[in-house]
Amino acid sequence: MNTTQHSIIPLSALAHAAMEATNYSPDGKTVILYSNGAGIDDITIHDLAWIHMIGEPRQARTAVALIFPPHRDTEVCHAARQLDSLGEALRRAGRSWDTVVARGGVRFRIYSDHGWLDEPETDTMNNDDLDRLIDAFAGSPGRSRQFDIARAVDAGEAWIEALQGRMAGRPIVSPPSASLQAGSVRDAVIVWAVGETGTDRLMPGERFVPPIQAPNPERIDIALSLLAERIGQPDTVHALACASYLAWWSGYRRLAAHLCYRARSTGQRSRLASLVWTALVRDIVPQWMRETVRPAQEDRARPGRPFPGSAHMGDEKRS
Repeated sequence: MNTTQHSIIPLSALAHAAMEATNYSPDGKTVILYSNGAGIDDITIHDLAWIHMIGEPRQARTAVALIFPPHRDTEVCHAARQLDSLGEALRRAGRSWDTVVARGGVRFRIYSDHGWLDEPETDTMNNDDLDRLIDAFAGSPGRSRQFDIARAVDAGEAWIEALQGRMAGRPIVSPPSASLQAGSVRDAVIVWAVGETGTDRLMPGERFVPPIQAPNPERIDIALSLLAERIGQPDTVHALACASYLAWWSGYRRLAAHLCYRARSTGQRSRLASLVWTALVRDIVPQWMRETVRPAQEDRARPGRPFPGSAHMGDEKRS
């Protein structure tokens, strides 16, 4: 195994290019990316079931074959061996080839003759939990349909009741008729998840003020589990967007990126998911992390210029 190209183009950037090339629906495919320098020169896409039909790799300084298995338990060792053998011609010429599993575009495992090498965890979510949540949010994008805005208040209350019930340990499922299509309903879920007792509801006309304390992991987990149950429903894209916001807020960058990819794969627009993606790309962190993680960077901001992201995603999340 040779990972020279990773110092030139990070795996996350390669995976993003592969996600775009497959229109954010890469499962069951292998994407081979070729580079002769700091950029990607060519991309080829192949069905995972037909990789034995792939010819000799193109001549390039470096190449990476990304495998996107349709399910976590899909056996890919045989496919990885076949792909890795394709790279022998490049290696003999002193060039580089890697074979990598890229679940959800964010969870990487590098193939070698000695077994699989997990990429180190790059955020506060461990790989097992990331795998579990990638599975939980898999499924049909659902078909969008018109939502009666007059039902938004009742839908918001139903979500709060479900969240509180799950918090109390009751076996409650996500409210089946309480669509997340209205911004006020999404607000209700997010404010509950990032808040605490006494600060987890918005009164009529009240504006969301981002908390400065770290979120309660139990509340985040409960909200994510209920949102995952919406996959396949007409409000799927909004459930994914809400979940991506909560993942970003919690510091789970890889999960947030995956959920943004999933939102894009629905073919439906979500301003909230776009906002989260912008935060990830620009390395904007939540208010509470700015208070605890980046005081030195904040001190270096120019006088009169807000710290990057101080427009507060929490203040702009309605879509």
